[in-house]
Amino acid sequence: MKTSLTARHFSIDDKVRNYAIESMEGLKKYFGRIVGVQMVLLKEKERWGAELIIGVPGETLTAVSHDDKLFTAIDDAVSKAERQLKKYKSKVKHEKDRREAKQHGAVPGRRRY
Repeated sequence: MKTSLTARHFSIDDKVRNYAIESMEGLKKYFGRIVGVQMVLLKEKERWGAELIIGVPGETLTAVSHDDKLFTAIDDAVSKAERQLKKYKSKVKHEKDRREAKQHGAVPGRRRY
């Protein structure tokens, strides 16, 4: 999984960099086939923002969060991304099950008498 971290309107110190990278690496446990993750941290006047762009096969997922504290913005964006990855994984699994059932002649949700 390729990770990228970008800061806009401020410079990142090591503590923030390590925390953000660990947070991005933690997303692997929700979906193992993540192609890449890009996190953009930004400062807008008195507010902080975190945007996660996650590349998965066939789609791009995006999670954005703004807060008064940088670490809270990162946590909120990661939490939103986790929910999206769980939903995406469920969707992929459902499509795979449907394809396999179709190959074997069964149609999901229908009973054969």
